Amino acid sequence: MIYKVADYDTAHEIVEDNRFLEWDGYDIVTWRKNPGALMDKRGAFRDGAWGLLYRYPLQDDGTWNIPEIYYD
Repeated sequence: MIYKVADYDTAHEIVEDNRFLEWDGYDIVTWRKNPGALMDKRGAFRDGAWGLLYRYPLQDDGTWNIPEIYYD
């Protein structure tokens, strides 16, 4: 997977424009339904279903590394 660096303003635009992304504190997260997530360390139970939670944390330099697929 190819990642791109996003600054504060770019990260907010990407999250606003993408229905799969949301904020969790300072981290950007996405959740995808997956029945196998029950036994995965990224597994999370939401809305009555198991899924994988992918977290893109804030880096020490104040940027986020976000997968290229979420950019326009």
